[in-house]
Amino acid sequence: MKLPSPNLTDQTCYASIGFGFDAKNNDFKVVRLVSIFKGFDFEKDQPPAVEVFSLATGEWRMVTASLPPICLLHGCEPQAFVNGALHWLACKRSAGFKIHSFILVFDLEDEVFCEIQLPNISSELQYSVAVYGNYFVLLQTERLLCGGFQKLWLMEEYGVVSSWVKLLNCAFCLGEGIPRAIGFRRNGKFVFDFNQEEHVSEEFETQEIKDLLFTPCLCTLGDSYVESLVLLDKPANTAVTY
Repeated sequence: MKLPSPNLTDQTCYASIGFGFDAKNNDFKVVRLVSIFKGFDFEKDQPPAVEVFSLATGEWRMVTASLPPICLLHGCEPQAFVNGALHWLACKRSAGFKIHSFILVFDLEDEVFCEIQLPNISSELQYSVAVYGNYFVLLQTERLLCGGFQKLWLMEEYGVVSSWVKLLNCAFCLGEGIPRAIGFRRNGKFVFDFNQEEHVSEEFETQEIKDLLFTPCLCTLGDSYVESLVLLDKPANTAVTY
């Protein structure tokens, strides 16, 4: 299904995309967060503009009732849809002009924003968000001079910061390449991209690594899905007869 052009199409805009299902209104939605940043100048910067495409209406509309904070989203990283909400990694300036990383959350049903704090990790590390089963997880890469670590954090109780637990701490050497976490296979195995040269999966408990034997693209993303009988070329809130 090809979407119509969004309302905000300025080439200087910085857009992050999210997609998910609104169970309350039986509607699939695409969300765009659009920002123009000027070096975190609080006198000039504004919160990202928010627009939503609804499958039920087939149109884009602006969201003004709830706006996110002034923040910078990691636009190239995938979002995670879990618990009826979209999640993006973001950062903003806190007291003392320090950069504070957090997870920006947009509830698709009520269309309101909130924030979830990260576990106690350094903001200088590379990380991304994903879904593992029904849980919200954080994939973390820590690079060292001789190699590094790939870590997996899982939030056992959604929205409760104290429930972050570390499930995986996998070491790698410099000669092995630097893995980039992509997501999970259906059987729950961790999937890595090694320097855009190969994809491998790893078993949590045994840490057994398997080459998936396919050539990655320049920018590879992974996401979870749920099978559905919804026809994307038909409004989600109307009946389809045959």
